[in-house]
Amino acid sequence: MKKRRLICFTTTFFILLLLASCAPNTPDSNANMSEAPDSQSIQDTIYFNTEGKILSYRYFSIEDDFEGKPVILLHFEYTNDTDTSHMVSADFFPTVSQNGIELKTGILQYQSEYFEEYSNLITPIKNHTTIPVCFVYSLLDVDSDVEVSVQTFLDFYSDPQKITLSLLPTASDSDASSVSWEKKYYALLSKYKALQKKYEQLEQRLEYEQQK
Repeated sequence: MKKRRLICFTTTFFILLLLASCAPNTPDSNANMSEAPDSQSIQDTIYFNTEGKILSYRYFSIEDDFEGKPVILLHFEYTNDTDTSHMVSADFFPTVSQNGIELKTGILQYQSEYFEEYSNLITPIKNHTTIPVCFVYSLLDVDSDVEVSVQTFLDFYSDPQKITLSLLPTASDSDASSVSWEKKYYALLSKYKALQKKYEQLEQRLEYEQQK
């Protein structure tokens, strides 16, 4: 039974890898990527996998807060692979700045389509559960680049991971197909890394059983 599970994981693993490799114009660490209607420039990605807690950056969007002022929403995917309840706001801490000034946390409107993701910041999860989350920050303007630095509370000795986001459009309508493929690529990459971790864990269990 365990060997069948290993074969299943291995097959899925390589399918995801093949799909990711087939995406045209695969972005490198300095690639540009847009999220309609707002555009963004990804100079790097943020991905943590610490003590069974996984945080993966997805994209950003811009909305008005409850006062009608612009806020940036940083969309992540948070996974807890342990059997102990944790929430993302207790495991990871972003610092966001614009023009060298640290931005204050914002308050999202209740009617926002992302309000559930916003509420997930304080939603405890466990047992290999994954949820979308978004951190909200008040913008100084809607033109200047935004610098994002994320630190994990789980390992104070680790360096923060950083990305710089461009709020100005970088893709034309003719780039829509390329942008769509890039979004699919990053989604596949996130799933690939999570699947790779599960595959390694299963392989270790099988080796342990064989040594008995």
